[in-house]
Amino acid sequence: MIKDVKFVRNMKILYCVIFVIAGVVFAGCKSPMGGNSQPESEAETFSFSDANEIIYNPDMGFYRADKIKVTGSGITNLTTVKDNVGADPTKYNGTYCGWAFSNLVHLRFDISAFSCANTGGADGELTETAISDICEVLDCVRQKEKTAIVRFAYDPDYSGATHQVDGDAVFNDIEPSDIDVILGHVDQICNILKNYEDILTAVECGMVGPWGEMHSTTMASNLDNITAIMGRFLTGLSNVKTPLLVRQPLFIYEYLNLSHSGSVPSYTVLKNSDAYKLGMYNDGYLGSSTDLDTYKINRSSEIEFMKQFTNHTPYGGEVCAYNATDSNLIGDKSRALWDDDSSIEEMYDIHLSYLNMAWNNNVLSEIQSKSEYNYHGENRFEYILKHMGYRFVLTKSKFTKSSDGKYLRTEFMIKNNGFANLPMNRSKRIKVILCKSGTNVPCATYTLSETFDSTDEREITITVGNSEINIENLESAERYDVYLKLCNDKGKYAIRFANPSSNWNSALKANYAGTFIK
Repeated sequence: MIKDVKFVRNMKILYCVIFVIAGVVFAGCKSPMGGNSQPESEAETFSFSDANEIIYNPDMGFYRADKIKVTGSGITNLTTVKDNVGADPTKYNGTYCGWAFSNLVHLRFDISAFSCANTGGADGELTETAISDICEVLDCVRQKEKTAIVRFAYDPDYSGATHQVDGDAVFNDIEPSDIDVILGHVDQICNILKNYEDILTAVECGMVGPWGEMHSTTMASNLDNITAIMGRFLTGLSNVKTPLLVRQPLFIYEYLNLSHSGSVPSYTVLKNSDAYKLGMYNDGYLGSSTDLDTYKINRSSEIEFMKQFTNHTPYGGEVCAYNATDSNLIGDKSRALWDDDSSIEEMYDIHLSYLNMAWNNNVLSEIQSKSEYNYHGENRFEYILKHMGYRFVLTKSKFTKSSDGKYLRTEFMIKNNGFANLPMNRSKRIKVILCKSGTNVPCATYTLSETFDSTDEREITITVGNSEINIENLESAERYDVYLKLCNDKGKYAIRFANPSSNWNSALKANYAGTFIK
């Protein structure tokens, strides 16, 4: 039985997960081969490796950001929004392009029309038309078999508008002045989102502050308001596993009522607690040593604190231009954070899962185009593209038949070369598919009762379940290809391994794992 698999770092600070997966007892099977009286024939073993190719999988990668204006009469330009959300990915072709993206979309819902601070009228609830249109957009994501990160905010057009006070630019107050109005909107939003657990990679808490980044406005500057919004989201989404991401570690300290005066608190998150669903999004990433005030106490210590959250929730955001005037900077203020290999190594610590391909385009294009930006001999941008999120590699398959040819034991070893883990809300079903060699027609499919999961702590656990598959009805003397498919309960959102592209069967949406002769 596959149990929780934990992570460990190797000499290069690379995390890897190894699973050994074995078939369980299916209908028509005798007893597990470990105790079966039938002798075994010689095992067939296949070895595989990481092909170092770019792959695209659910819940990870460079995303496309879509600003979606919601009004009382519905979403403005709904047809265009749906066309954009449903567009086929524009894949990276070796040249930086701000519109190249994966199957991950970032939906930024602008609900400024429901705040009197923007309209001059009264605060209002989301209308039935607005709710219906939001559902249409999410339905479009589902129909296209994409995944989405969603954020709601009162910032008109996500513009971060400011006004002048004594010569200084001050962000506009854009939220309803009554926190209960905001919490009412959160309730309405949760009533929508709880029906879309299958497509939601995460919810970014958002709501308040410019760009929905939970800072700078009067409402966002009150930590009691922040924790109230967090609590209401967690309550509204209590029946689903969707992660809730917040903008700073500070908000998690405050929500958990942890003392943090001058130092990072000590805490251990419990797996079955509401807090286990908390994580962080970072739209100031690499902008300074504090990530533009994301880290309030100490960057390395706060990253260490956050590991117990980011090892099972997505972490990502936007890369920013380096701000050498940040008063909180330490070390060489002329050297951008992405100039050093330590920025890549840190990506394993934070479990980097997703970034905006279009922001900051100057930074990303520079990393991609300059030859001095490399990591272990590889273009640094392409290394990040290949390793963002999880990157599973099938390294070994082993098939052992009983001597009478009636039963087959299967074992698969899988390694994770990515920055991150499979998110906590994405446990996958394991399907073993058998086809006659050279065909795409399954002659037998076995769904294991266990799920595939890589979302716990950082030490390796290997569990082998010795059991057998009944192959008695397969034709003798025929060669069969074995495929491994990791997908959801409906057979969708399959994971492609990082083995050579020729090993990926697009018709079956499954990964080639070897052959055997009946």
